[in-house]
Amino acid sequence: MYGAPSTRPCVIIPVYNHGKTLDPVITAIRAGIDIPIMLIDDGSDGATKRCLQDAVSAYQGLTLIGLAKNSGKGAAVMRGINAARESGFTHALQIDADGQHDAGRIPFFLAEAAAHPEAVICGLPRFDRSAPASRLWGRKISNGWAAIVTLSKALPDVLCGFRVYPVEPFWALAHSRPINRRMGFDTDILVRLYWRNIPVRFYPLRVIYPENGRSHFRLVRDNLQLAWTFTRLFLGMIPRLPALLNRRRVRGGMKPDRGHWASQPELTRSYWQFKALIAMVRLLPRGVLSCCAFPISFFYYLAAKRARRESRRFLDAVNAQVPGGKRRSVYRHFASFALCLVEKAAAWGGRISGEMIRYQDDAIESLVEDINERKGAFLLCSHLGNAEMLRALADFGRTRAGRAFPVVSIVDYSMAEQFGRMLREINPGSMNHLISARNIGVETLGRLEECLDAGGLVVSAGDRTAPEGGRNRRFLIDFLGRPAPFPMGSFHLASLLKRNVYFVFALRRKTFSLSWEYDFHVVKGGIDFDCPRREREARIERLARSYAETLERLCKAYPYQWYNYYDFWEAPDA
Repeated sequence: MYGAPSTRPCVIIPVYNHGKTLDPVITAIRAGIDIPIMLIDDGSDGATKRCLQDAVSAYQGLTLIGLAKNSGKGAAVMRGINAARESGFTHALQIDADGQHDAGRIPFFLAEAAAHPEAVICGLPRFDRSAPASRLWGRKISNGWAAIVTLSKALPDVLCGFRVYPVEPFWALAHSRPINRRMGFDTDILVRLYWRNIPVRFYPLRVIYPENGRSHFRLVRDNLQLAWTFTRLFLGMIPRLPALLNRRRVRGGMKPDRGHWASQPELTRSYWQFKALIAMVRLLPRGVLSCCAFPISFFYYLAAKRARRESRRFLDAVNAQVPGGKRRSVYRHFASFALCLVEKAAAWGGRISGEMIRYQDDAIESLVEDINERKGAFLLCSHLGNAEMLRALADFGRTRAGRAFPVVSIVDYSMAEQFGRMLREINPGSMNHLISARNIGVETLGRLEECLDAGGLVVSAGDRTAPEGGRNRRFLIDFLGRPAPFPMGSFHLASLLKRNVYFVFALRRKTFSLSWEYDFHVVKGGIDFDCPRREREARIERLARSYAETLERLCKAYPYQWYNYYDFWEAPDA
């Protein structure tokens, strides 16, 4: 059985001057299965028309449909689908007439169509040595673009013409909008079916390039056709960004949530996007690299509906605290984030130098003194500004101290796996100085003590609470007019290490400047933890409140550089 009671398939073969290969293709099909075949003559020459007539006379169950003039493969297949629908067929298997496809796989593909009647069943080519290198590279480029316009790897091949289409979804799409009727047809129809949430399943298919085979591929004309097809698809992808990204989250088992930051999926989850950023960081001049941030910000602005909402929530909170403040732009907030993303990568790639930093507040001298005297220090940073600029602070302290000293950062990249992977590739040794925030224990404390005893720095963020199931103790502290949770963990760690605590914030001097110039604010916490145990809890809370007050003051001065895109004022039981 090649079908099921609920499916009735046929085969469609678009033909354009393939007279020599047509009979072997029909013979190969009929050797494996007896199935109705529709031959669509796409304005072929006289010799091919005679071959078509001979085939109809020689084989039963063949239908010949002729187009008055050559209109393209897409036009031929669409004409065949119309005829299949009119004849009551539910599925149509498309196979090319040039003999490249393994017709012996037709029974298997039809069985899969019967098992998954709602899906498009596609061939995933397995080429032998006969495949020209130029065609293989062109295929890779096309499949790469398909990944871009679908934001997924769900379509590993968009050019293979061996497919089983469910007739109704195909017909509905083809009659609702223009589809490329020539070389771009296979790509155009498959991507648009995917956009309509039609399942697509791929199975291996042997593909050959016959020695005397005839190809109608024209290098310049058809590559321009494909380029135009992908341009249209890219433009069509932009308004679909929210739906496509949500589809990825659902597939990954992640549901959009307005609650805790750790429940939010990493927006950019494809590693190739970060690979592109790595190449940009390494190759482009600084000004050009910064300009690239603005199209990146446009992508995020369109794609992240939840982040847009939380950005507006934060900016409104700032406006309410600043008398006479004008309403701020959510898009400018996203543009600032994109600049920060580029500069983070540049910092890890060693492209940020000390002369780009201007130090604010008198506490920088106290910090350098702690380094010189090998006391070490505990630094509390935040998601206000660019914490990666601490690398420049380390260089500054190293210069003033006249020696190298260790810097260990406590981070949580578990919710930004691909970004952490990018940092490792830019700077392979970088992760040696990072400790997971989810694995703080006795052994970890010993390592931190060693760093501090060497006159080094330990760095942790003080503005993100642990995810559900982690160390969830928190302080509720007034922040921009409402109680907000601050993690007890970072401040408790400071009390255990018993070193001087500094609040550090690296803030772009001009929010939208392309010059990479930063103001580095260093504020001394001023809480001594060399005290009786019964007093420690109160001192920990005083430190947290002092930190929150400093953070609030700087948020009012630099609102666009706040990069916590979630509900920072979540309820305590969220």
